[in-house]
Order: sequence, then C-alpha cells, then structure tokens
Amino acid sequence: MYRNNRRESADRANLFYRLEEIATGKSADRVGILFEDRSWTYAQMYEAALKYGNYFKSKYGLKPRDIVALDLVNSDHFLLICFGLWSIGVRPACINYNLTGDALCHCVKTANSVLMLADPDIESNVDEGVREKLRGLRIEFLTEVAISTAMAMDPPMPLYHSSAMIMGFCHCFEAEATFAVGRRFSTRTFWEDVRQHNATIIQYVGETCRYLIAAKPHIDPTTGEDLDKKHNVRLALGNGLRPDVWEVFQERFGIEAVAEFYSATESFGGTWNLCRNDFSRGAIGRNGWFYDLIMRNKHPIVARDHETDAPYRDPRTGLCLAVSRGEVGELLFAFHQRQNYPGRV
Repeated sequence: MYRNNRRESADRANLFYRLEEIATGKSADRVGILFEDRSWTYAQMYEAALKYGNYFKSKYGLKPRDIVALDLVNSDHFLLICFGLWSIGVRPACINYNLTGDALCHCVKTANSVLMLADPDIESNVDEGVREKLRGLRIEFLTEVAISTAMAMDPPMPLYHSSAMIMGFCHCFEAEATFAVGRRFSTRTFWEDVRQHNATIIQYVGETCRYLIAAKPHIDPTTGEDLDKKHNVRLALGNGLRPDVWEVFQERFGIEAVAEFYSATESFGGTWNLCRNDFSRGAIGRNGWFYDLIMRNKHPIVARDHETDAPYRDPRTGLCLAVSRGEVGELLFAFHQRQNYPGRV
C-alpha cells in the first residue's frame, strides 16, 4: 500500500517505471518472461518496450492518454506491447480474442480506441461486417513482419483477463520473478509447459482444475512412467475451485498447497485462503477481527431491497443497514477519488 501511494504521489504509477527500475537494478539479468522456447530478461524486456514504444509512436502517431485495443492471443509480445504502449503514455485495452461481430465492436467502441492491434490467428473474427461497423478506426494485424520491424532484433489463463494480467503477471513482475506464458490452455500441453519452464506456482480458475482431472493420466511413451506428479509445482493460485474438485486435484497432481482467493476487478479488497490441509479446504477465506474492525466502514455487507433491486435504506435515517455475520447481503466498497490529480496513465 505504501509503495503504491509513494508511486502515485511521485507520478510514477505507470508500470513502465517499475520495469525501468528492475531493468537497471540487481535483477536486470533475471528472466522475467518465458514463452515456448523464448525467454526475456528484465533488461531485454525494457529494451523491447522502448523499441515498441518508439515504433507505435512514429508509425501510428499515438499520443499520451490514447487508448489502443489489443485483440491478441497469449504470447510474450502481448506483454511487451503493453509495456511499449505504457512507455509512451498510451493505455492498452485488452479485448477478449474470442469476440466477434457486435460484441467485438461494442468492446472496441466502449474503450474509445484510436487503434486496434489484432492477431493474425483470429483474423476471421475481424470480418468485413466488423470493419464496416468500426469504420474510421485503424485496424492493424500484428504479423511477424510487423514484430520484427518494431523489435529490430532476434529474440494458464488469457492475458486479456485481469486474473492472468494482474493476479498472475503483475504479481510476478512486482516480485521480480519469472512469468511463464502459455499460448492457450490445453489439458494435453499444460503439464508439458509446466515441466518445460520448471514452474513452481501455477494459476487456475476452478474449471481449469476440473478439466485437468478429467483428462487421462500423462504417461511417458518410452518408460511408461505416470507423469502427473513429475513437476516442481508447490502451489496452485486461483479462484473458483469447487470443494469436490479441490482434494482430488491436490492428490492426483501432488500439489502441496492451494491459495484460493475471492475478489473482483471493480473492487479494492479480497479474501485469501492458503490451504495446506483439509481444515480450510473449500473455503474462500475470511478476514480476521482486527481487519474487520478497521475496515468495516470501508466495505460493509448491507441488507438488500429486493423490490427495488437496490440496497435497503432505513426509512428514518436513509442509511443502509449492515447485516449480521452469516446473513445474505450486498458487499459495498467506499472509494475516495483524488481531485485534480495530474498523474499520467
């Protein structure tokens, strides 16, 4: 919290500044991104971000506070492009690459994008109908030629979603750790990627774990060895792991601990459950009494008026009413917007 406040007050909240800090410090030569057979140290990530930023600025005339829609599948360049845009004060809007037609057009328009960078792998999604509805918006496909021109060098979750981008990449990034990216989730290749990159932590959403336990055991075709537990993963981090899947998943794949969290993109808090045994298995976590004492007025759970589909308000005071522990209600968060703050993107 203190670190974030310090960065905000110094107008250094943009993640590019953090990359610059790491890339010029003791972790400069530490690997920051792994993707398939490619790896990037933090110093290389920084150099690539500068090249991408210069390329986007000179080729497309992007200006600070512009928004660029990224309709891209997972790759190392997805992250490097984000840093490149941040380096010139431009904001990336991450688009679900499965979207087509009106849904795709709606998201791009809602983001007020001035440019859309699309992946050639999903070119069929950006058909003539989409182009017609987005007429006036420049759409560029990020081909290998475009990447090589921008770079001028020889180099489990979709990154457009906050779970992978924020809970996954940004946490690894802040810790100066290594983040391994998979192109797409597949039960056939997931554990192969885990072993290839020597991962010690994996990220999931609940259904991911269910798909993995539904798949056939991975057997070495030469030795006949069961490979399900042949990895170095010690922790699975994610949310939505069902109680009936939790134990089976841990047992089958030999996962020592599960870190289950509950949060939302539009909120500022969350609950955590670091589970190593069956005591808290299946729970999403609970904050302690001291935290509740300090924060109870910041995010109360209040009664709901089902007729008006809004929080219930006391007729006498007009205030919401907090429910007792264990009762059903709506979770509210108090936000305080800083006025006239000149901070950059």
